[in-house]
Amino acid sequence: QTAADQPDIVARVFELKKNAVVKEIKFGSCMAYVHTIEFQKRELSHMHISIFFHCHHRIEDAPDVNSIVSAQIPDPVTQPQLYQVVTANMVHGLCGAAKPNAKCMVDGKCSKKYPKEFQEATQYGDNSYHQYARPDNGCFFEKNGHCYDNCDVFPYNSYLSAKYKCHINVDVCTLVEAIKYIHKYIRQCLAEAAPIQLGSALKQLFCIILFHCAPTTPEALWDEFKHSICDDIQHRLDNIQQSRDKFFTNVNVYDYGLHLINKHLKNLGKTLQDFPNMPEPQQVWNVIPGKLAIV
Repeated sequence: QTAADQPDIVARVFELKKNAVVKEIKFGSCMAYVHTIEFQKRELSHMHISIFFHCHHRIEDAPDVNSIVSAQIPDPVTQPQLYQVVTANMVHGLCGAAKPNAKCMVDGKCSKKYPKEFQEATQYGDNSYHQYARPDNGCFFEKNGHCYDNCDVFPYNSYLSAKYKCHINVDVCTLVEAIKYIHKYIRQCLAEAAPIQLGSALKQLFCIILFHCAPTTPEALWDEFKHSICDDIQHRLDNIQQSRDKFFTNVNVYDYGLHLINKHLKNLGKTLQDFPNMPEPQQVWNVIPGKLAIV
């Protein structure tokens, strides 16, 4: 059997490993963290996590960066275990002229910008990502007939890589542009679900996002996707009033959508009032005068 045959076991083991990795934060005093989990088509999971440190453990210069991140091939003599892990899991594969059909290739260039240029020392600057030390020290290894050097290494943390023996990419980020990647999936899940799911399913998904993901601007998600979330409501309201005179406007439709979302949230022990800036239904939808009861 493969991982695809037992997705439930894979998910459980991944959850255990995720919790263990979070507890292994050794870089400083953690103030907060946020993560997203992606399930790939081959049924394997991976996580993107952004860690925020207290001000007294803030990363402020190149030595601080070097204490956390390395982008060099380890010494096979003094660090044989780490060498095996890095050469097996932390090296960007062939691309460019050597493999123009690689998945990372976009418009004839590597979208990950590999191989990197040699860098004698870490440069700590104002950019979102820093230039890690990748010295031209003659260190290389051969794999599948191709030679790899420091220019091909993904940034990693020596402790985490040696312990978990897998691909754990570690970067130091200082600007919001560098961490927006981790947050975009809350929006992307709605964007991908909207064309194929009914409004009833989207309302449940929206409630799950509010309850479990704690988006910072839930009202922005609502404004962007309310048309898809409420696409079944006009028909429902037409059936309720037993006519086709389009008595209800879009404002009414969206208001009723908020009413239904609020009902879902109440089943989770929450209401829309628990989410700042999120609009609330303005009309009492239990009964409309002269119409049928709306439950």
